Formats: sequence, C-alpha cells, structure tokens
Amino acid sequence: MRILLANYEFTITGASTMLLRLAEHLRASGHEITIFAAVVTHGPIKDTYLARGFPVLETVDFTQYDLAICNSTFMAPIVVKAAPYTKTIWWIHEAETGLAFLLNNLPLLRAFNDATAVVYQTPFQRDVVFRSLTYLLDPRKFSVIPNGVEVDPADLVSVPAVPKRRAIRVVSVGTVEPRKRHEDLIRAVARLESPDVECVICGNFVELPRDAVKIAENAPDRFMLIPGLPQRECLALVDSADIFCLASASESQPLAALEAALMAKPLVLSDLPAYNDVFVHERNCLKFPPGDVEMLAHSLAALAGSRGLRERLGHAARETARRYTVSAFGAEFDALLKRVLA
Repeated sequence: MRILLANYEFTITGASTMLLRLAEHLRASGHEITIFAAVVTHGPIKDTYLARGFPVLETVDFTQYDLAICNSTFMAPIVVKAAPYTKTIWWIHEAETGLAFLLNNLPLLRAFNDATAVVYQTPFQRDVVFRSLTYLLDPRKFSVIPNGVEVDPADLVSVPAVPKRRAIRVVSVGTVEPRKRHEDLIRAVARLESPDVECVICGNFVELPRDAVKIAENAPDRFMLIPGLPQRECLALVDSADIFCLASASESQPLAALEAALMAKPLVLSDLPAYNDVFVHERNCLKFPPGDVEMLAHSLAALAGSRGLRERLGHAARETARRYTVSAFGAEFDALLKRVLA
C-alpha cells in the first residue's frame, strides 16, 4: 500500500519521533512509505528519514496515495486538503494547546468531519479535551492508541553531552517554550539548599523567561541549557539523570516521561489530567501543581535527599512504562489501518 506520512516539521519532538517509529513499522510490514512536512525546513528528523532511505517530498499529490496519516493537531489544514483524494488518518498528539489552535482557526474544525479516522494517545484527549467538538460525529471514527516506547541499551553507552559535576542530576527534555514551563524547574533548583543538585535542560530553544536565563547564566556550574541533541545522545543524557522532571502546563502523553520511566528514573511531574491512572503521586512518581515552584522544589529535595525513594519510584515507573510497548503500538495501528481501508 502507498502511504503518505505527513508531519508538521522536522524538529525532534515526541510527535515527530513517534511518526518516525510508525514509518519504520509500516515499511517493515511491506508498505511503501513517503514523508512530507508542512513546514519545509531542514531538521534532524528529516536527516534521519533520508539516512534510513525514506523519500522526503516538499510538495505532494494526494491522489498518488492509498492513505495519508497527518501527524499533530497543527496538520488540520493538510487533513482538509488530503481528505477529498485519499483515506486520511488524523493523529492528534496535543491536549489544550491543540484545542486552542483549533478554536483560533474555526474553519479547520471541519478536519474532524473530513478525516476518515482520528487517533488520540489518551482517553483524556478523546473524552475531555476535544469532546465538545466531536460529540455529534460517529464515535467509531475515534481511536485511542497509546505511544509505544523502547530504549535500546546500545543507545545508552555513549558519553553524556555534559559529564556530571554534582552528585544529583535533574534532567528535563522537551522544546523550551511556555507550555513546557522549564523556567519553573530552573527556579525550583535555584531554591534548593543542597549544593549537590545540578539541572540539565535539553531541547529546541524557542522561548525562556529572562529571569530563568539569568539564573542559569549566573550559575553555569549548576545549570546546563543544551540545544536539541540527536535521539541517541538525548537518551544517554536522560540515562545520566538521577531525577527526571517535566514541569509542563499541558501534556497529552509525553514520550520523554515514558522513556525516562523505562530507564527507571524517578519522575517529578506536574499534576495534569493526562497522567490520570498512569502516573500516580507517591506510587510511581511525585507530582506538584503546575506552576507551583515551591512544591516542585519540595519534590526535588525529597528525591535528592533519599536514595531509597529514588529507587522505589524509579522501579515503579519502569514497571508502568513497560506496558507501553512498540509491538502493541504497531499492532493497534495495523488494526486501525485494516478498519480504515476495509
């Protein structure tokens, strides 16, 4: 089958990483895979596609494909363009930010109707975030397929980008922009009384408040802000962590948290409904109210001060992440394709 995988851009994000994972699975299943991005720029994910032999197009004729899979809420315009010419799956990775985008671009709401099928990562997206936009549509159109994660031990043998300087390393991975609230992590680490904690933030830098930048600049031996790394180096950096933190204001199902959990890293997460029934406070992570720097600092201090707590929560996080396998992800997508193309 000829399948077009349409991504928004080629930066390294959880959404683009999962599309690459799907591309490899579909090609291994015998399908002919072509890649397209709405934003025609260079980027590390594009380089990876090319290195692995996937054709990458700058313009596309949708009539040439049996199926188009459009990746992220921001691909709604491509869903609308593709749907008249081919079967179309809209794979939504965002929560509140995706909803805000659609409400600010009301004509694009037709993408829910035009798409042959819509895929979410979590029931929270389907039943809460986007429900008011879709309740009149056939519920059979909507599927929930959780991310599948894997960490190859070979990816963890390379030297971390920055050697540890202090006893406890806190790592956060993700695009540095307002939704991710990396500034809260910087402010929280700066509050810690222990001099043994360092903080490493890795991602594509878009925006960071000036006060957080100054904190990091004034303590370069304690704070490291690293532009986006290749996937293997990023995983090695997470593997070097003693604590993994996502201080986000909004998430759907962040790949970085699942990968860190699979590496048995104790997690500190903002208390978001997307995590409900997956990551539970004091069972397999510590949570704090989004934006509450004092509570975030308290959680970090608790983990930094107790090796036993880090080990207990890290082990529990790994057991949780092991449920999210790449094989299960691939099997669920295969079943969806069979229904869509029936």
